[in-house]
Amino acid sequence: MKTLKMTAAALTLSLLAATSFGPEALAQQGGVQVGGNANNLTLVNRNTNAAIGANAEARTRIGSVQDSEIGGNLNNLTLVNRNTNAAIGANTEADTQIGAITGADVGGNLNNLTLVNRNTNAAIGANAKAGTAIGTVTDAEVGGNLNNLTLVNRNTNAAIGANTEACTEIGTIGKADVCD
Repeated sequence: MKTLKMTAAALTLSLLAATSFGPEALAQQGGVQVGGNANNLTLVNRNTNAAIGANAEARTRIGSVQDSEIGGNLNNLTLVNRNTNAAIGANTEADTQIGAITGADVGGNLNNLTLVNRNTNAAIGANAKAGTAIGTVTDAEVGGNLNNLTLVNRNTNAAIGANTEACTEIGTIGKADVCD
């Protein structure tokens, strides 16, 4: 019982501290700036991103780098065993990005390695839209070499229903058109 009270007190204090700094302390503010090298390693066994029900939306980013300035090299390694991205129901939308580099300015080399064992991307229902980007590099400026290695063991992409759209991009460099 004593542990529960101490945990509740610590949680209360941390919430009070965070709210005293305003909404900036509670929300992710976007990109980062790194003067030297940036190394990002992400390991996920199973991920499910699902928008279920009319007008539902779901978004997941795993091991992704977005709107960041890296003075040196960027090394991004993302390993995912199983990923499921599903939009189920009328007017639903589900998007997943795995190992995606978007809007990064890298002074040195950009090394992006993305490994996914199983990926399932499905849009089911009227006007449903599901998009998955795996190992994509878009809107990036790289001063050195760009090395993008993407390995996917199994990929399933399915659109079922009237006006549905299921899109998967794997290992692309340049503009990403995942269900635009």
